[in-house]
Amino acid sequence: MDLPYQVPGQILDALGESMAMQGVFGTNFGHPAPVPQGGPASTSALPVSDVKAGDTGKLSKTMVLSLIEGLNRHIIELENLDGTCECFEQRLRELDGSVQQHIAVAVKSFERAQVAKDVDSADEGSSSDSDGDMDLVGASLEAYSDRALLAVPGGLAGTAVDLLFFPIDTVKTRLQSAQGFINAGGFRGIYKGVGSVVVGSAPGAAAFFSTYEAMKHSIPLHGQLAPVNHMLSASVAEAACLIRVPTEVIKTGTQTSMYGASASSFKAATLVLEHDGIRGFYRGFWTTIMREIPFTSLQFPLYEFLKHRLSIYLDRKPLYAHEAAVCGSIAGGTAAALTTPLDVLKTRVMLDLRDPSKQQVPSLLMRVR
Repeated sequence: MDLPYQVPGQILDALGESMAMQGVFGTNFGHPAPVPQGGPASTSALPVSDVKAGDTGKLSKTMVLSLIEGLNRHIIELENLDGTCECFEQRLRELDGSVQQHIAVAVKSFERAQVAKDVDSADEGSSSDSDGDMDLVGASLEAYSDRALLAVPGGLAGTAVDLLFFPIDTVKTRLQSAQGFINAGGFRGIYKGVGSVVVGSAPGAAAFFSTYEAMKHSIPLHGQLAPVNHMLSASVAEAACLIRVPTEVIKTGTQTSMYGASASSFKAATLVLEHDGIRGFYRGFWTTIMREIPFTSLQFPLYEFLKHRLSIYLDRKPLYAHEAAVCGSIAGGTAAALTTPLDVLKTRVMLDLRDPSKQQVPSLLMRVR
């Protein structure tokens, strides 16, 4: 057998004698085993149970040869495996070279395309700039159109709240009026003036919330400066007072029977227009602004803060509707309590039908007393 690892006969005999002396396989290891009839001795291992006492030398030499043969087989397998690994390594080098070539081609193609694009841009000139501006305007209009959709739910929410709490608002207005609660109507006709709310509440709330959301996403103040963002956004959104103040003038006058005990909202609006013109619908405009800006500057930062803390506590965002409503109730109640003196001032200025240009009217401080 031609094996890559050959053991000289002298070493094999010495190994056999040593093993025999130690009693590993018996004696006579160094002597050649008798050749059986039918061919030379096999080099495969013999089962120990099949060997007789006189065959210990044959057993020892045969098993050593079997071990050597197995070792040679493993050496051949390792050499084959090493050759396979070299093939894989060569293949990887080839693939790496191919990838590098593809990358180089792609880079060159991109550079040629970039040069062609620059040439086209130079040829187009102002036309290209105009197209870019139109794309920017289109993207901006799309973003603001999405936020403008908030006007619908904002208007519906504002109308629903005003209608739901209108009786409470009537009682509050009569309590704040200078003529006194009983003279202003007491608990009678607590829905007087509701028509003005139906007409003006939805557009006023829609204008406020759409402006608030647009400003909140446009002002670059976030993180720790988020409350400042909310204050500024709510203050700018008070431009909705241009819609809200005429509604408030008609509502408060009708609630307190300033235009007659049986006058409707439409009748009250007609009387204001006849006597004072358009200016009459904006009686108390600046006192309303003076009240609304502090109110919303307190309400909305507190509302956003409470929602944020509750989201962290519940580990859930967005909050459910009733959870956000609780946050809104706390924020609105706190802001209303702190700005009540300003609200009283606003109500009394709106209910004062005297013309400041013709008659002397009390100062703002005197109105609050």
